[in-house]
Amino acid sequence: MSIRVIALSLLLIPAAQASDINLLDLAQLTPQSEFVVVGVVTAITATDASSDTIVVRMLSVIKGKTDEKTFTLRVENKGVRNFDPILAIGDQGIFFLKTLENGKSTLTFPGSIAIMSKQGNFTTSK
Repeated sequence: MSIRVIALSLLLIPAAQASDINLLDLAQLTPQSEFVVVGVVTAITATDASSDTIVVRMLSVIKGKTDEKTFTLRVENKGVRNFDPILAIGDQGIFFLKTLENGKSTLTFPGSIAIMSKQGNFTTSK
C-alpha cells in the first residue's frame, strides 16, 4: 500500500471528538435554580455504588421560598460520573437546587454545590 493511500484513508476517518466541560459561573447558575440555600450536611448514607444521600439542614435561603428546615439530596460522587463533590458531615455550602419539595431536592446541575472552606478565607497579622 502506498503512502498516498494510507494518508488519504486517514483523512477520511472521522476525527474523534472529546467532550467539553463548560463551567457555569454564579451569574449563569443562580437564575436557573429555583432555590439557592446555605446549609450544613448533618447525615450521609450510601445509596448505591455510585451515590450517597445526604441530609442538609438549611441555615438560610438566598433564593426561593420554602418552609422546609432540612432536605435530602442524592449526590453522585463515587467516580467522576457527575462531578458532585464528596461531602462530609459538618460541611457547609451553598446548594443550587432545581427542586425542593416534601424534604427532597435535586441539584440544578451536577456539582452545583459551593463548599465553604473550613479554614476560612482570612488571615491575621501577629
